[in-house]
Amino acid sequence: MIISGNTQLIAHLGYPTGGFKAPMIYNPWFDRQQGDVKVVPTGVKPEALATVVPALFTLTNIIGALVTMPHKIATCGWCIASAPRRPLPAPATPFAARPTAL
Repeated sequence: MIISGNTQLIAHLGYPTGGFKAPMIYNPWFDRQQGDVKVVPTGVKPEALATVVPALFTLTNIIGALVTMPHKIATCGWCIASAPRRPLPAPATPFAARPTAL
């Protein structure tokens, strides 16, 4: 897996991160699609979520996030729109940093 200065990142938010499977599913898929996108496990404790999420989305190479427990309900407050449901291969809820990102 190569990460360059052009790589776009999808943060996988949750705590603890040891059981995260989404990076093992999505990163090979992005590689097969020749997309320069990587899913990165990001350990965020519940008490830090309100600080981390707004700061995270100021980064120019973050295009979205996968949100897993315990943060699914709390992150709804940052969503300004919802997309149609799509079948996902992992038990995480995606949201985009920008409407055209995903």
